[in-house]
Amino acid sequence: MFIPIPKPHDGSPTGNSYLSLWLACRRKWFARYVWPHPGGEAGLATPHRNIRLGKRGLEGPGANLILGSMLHTYKEMWYRSGIKDGEDTGQYDHEFALEALQSYTILRQQEFESEEAKDWALTAVKSWGYAFHRHFGPEGHTPLFPEERILCLEDGRPAIELELAVPLGFGDYAYTSRLDAVALWQNRYVIGVETKSAAPSWVDRYINQLPKSAQFTGEMFVMRNAEALRELPWDKLRVAFHLKGWTPKSTFPSPVQFGDVSRTPEQLERFRKRVVGILAQIDVTMETWTRGLERGDDPVLLRDTLFPETGEHTGACYAFNSECEYYGPCQLGFSPGSLGGYRPARKPGEVPLDAPTQEEA
Repeated sequence: MFIPIPKPHDGSPTGNSYLSLWLACRRKWFARYVWPHPGGEAGLATPHRNIRLGKRGLEGPGANLILGSMLHTYKEMWYRSGIKDGEDTGQYDHEFALEALQSYTILRQQEFESEEAKDWALTAVKSWGYAFHRHFGPEGHTPLFPEERILCLEDGRPAIELELAVPLGFGDYAYTSRLDAVALWQNRYVIGVETKSAAPSWVDRYINQLPKSAQFTGEMFVMRNAEALRELPWDKLRVAFHLKGWTPKSTFPSPVQFGDVSRTPEQLERFRKRVVGILAQIDVTMETWTRGLERGDDPVLLRDTLFPETGEHTGACYAFNSECEYYGPCQLGFSPGSLGGYRPARKPGEVPLDAPTQEEA
């Protein structure tokens, strides 16, 4: 089965990171997307050696990001190794994926403070890859193939790291997202495949949060609405959580725990409207910023007024009793500071595991 090649969109791209950072803290959003970083242009911080090796593993601002990128590189090349002549054969090559991982790590070595930190990261991701291949490879305990088959595009390329964009019906904005892979599930349905890593103590929480995840809601929005793909028999998004530090003696019998994400068309339309509402707020604020600069207003004072440093910004949220797709204090069931003790109404069972009860509050 081949799927159509998605068409690029010429509009202004926007995605989960852009929108969620606006809701979390407008000052951080401004620093990333408008005001230049020290040593780089806006939104393009220059890589530097800020990842170090600590007592509990990698530490530093980019530690989790680089580990995730390395894991994605391994998984991407692992899937690619099984594609022959535009078809998934299921003969995935662990060694081929490791060679690609080694090369990728060398390209990113300037971000590590020392060789020891780089070697630790490489060893950790190699162990994740080995455990994954041992369980889900062609000779594993529970092979992914043939229940899950990676699909290919009409030109024979595998549908891996697929860039998708869908117009939002507001200006020239298009919601963009990248799917790790697109697969055929049980020879009947088309699914999206995503890769994450998690500590064993957190994986159940992450899986329980999937129904409220803005990132995966956005991915399902583009999966179901991309012009070339909307007619496919889409079913779900399958998220694989690779467990950090997993060993055969761990509590979990498998090194990877899976969670499924599904959304109704009505939920996806509500998501689109919320995204449009946030973009409208950004447009109005940026117009005010531009007019202020043209008048000769002090840029620092203007920045402090329009883009407050609030930490967890909730002023843009005015629908506390609806199913908010973006995380913030009101999502967690409590509101330190900015909401003044407001408790949003919830149905039984909707409060996340780490949210305090009314009695505790």
